[in-house]
Amino acid sequence: MNTPTRVGLVLGAGGESGASFIRAALTEIESITGWRPSTAQTIIGTSIGALISARLGPADSTSTGLESATDGLRHLAANIPGPSSRVTDLLTVPSRRLGGRVVALVVPSGRYVADYPIGEPPHHSGASVVSVARPLGSRRVTRLVDAKSPGQELYASAAVPGFSANVLLDGRRHIDGAVHSSTNADLISPDDHDLLVVIAPLVAISGASALARSHRALLMRELAPWRKAKKPTLVLAPSREQYRSRSSLEASAEAALGQLRRASPGGGS
Repeated sequence: MNTPTRVGLVLGAGGESGASFIRAALTEIESITGWRPSTAQTIIGTSIGALISARLGPADSTSTGLESATDGLRHLAANIPGPSSRVTDLLTVPSRRLGGRVVALVVPSGRYVADYPIGEPPHHSGASVVSVARPLGSRRVTRLVDAKSPGQELYASAAVPGFSANVLLDGRRHIDGAVHSSTNADLISPDDHDLLVVIAPLVAISGASALARSHRALLMRELAPWRKAKKPTLVLAPSREQYRSRSSLEASAEAALGQLRRASPGGGS
């Protein structure tokens, strides 16, 4: 009996337009391949990606059609060009890390306090969310099924510095996990996974702003172990043009749909 493909899923930061991008991508992936996000072994959610991960429901171990679905993911991974960074882009990684620490250290707490219902179980057993502790910027990774207060962990992961109020977790103030990384894809290792799906609304495929280049360069650094292991990675991110218009929910959704449709068998239909 073949061992099922172990899939890791990364849902990145990106605000409301990012949420549209992620939902559209997940819907289209399932439509094209039959793969369901709930069958992932591990899910890492950051900011809006954390909120979406909490709504995916419990892990689905259904094996019927699972391998044909993951074969579909492999096809997409082989046919969708991933992000590419120039050497000069890679030089932005240290400044991106330093910038995150500066944000955690000096940006004041915002006034917005999230009070909408969130984090209700059941959760996916492999879903973890990321926030950042103040003032030193250390990363906190919490598996939702183990959390004392899943809702607070989710609020913290999406607590935008300067806008949202800090969230107290174990007596320490926490803010948006994107302060550390917009994806935190390094939390899924190729040592115990066979395939990685990354949906990254803040990472332009090429070009774009200096900030977008730093997000992309950091993601490329996080994916280095996967390249070394020669394991497939499917990365969905906006094009440079779509990134520039990311305030449009429709444009963000179309960015995800267009890439997947063009890469699917008989693409463009």
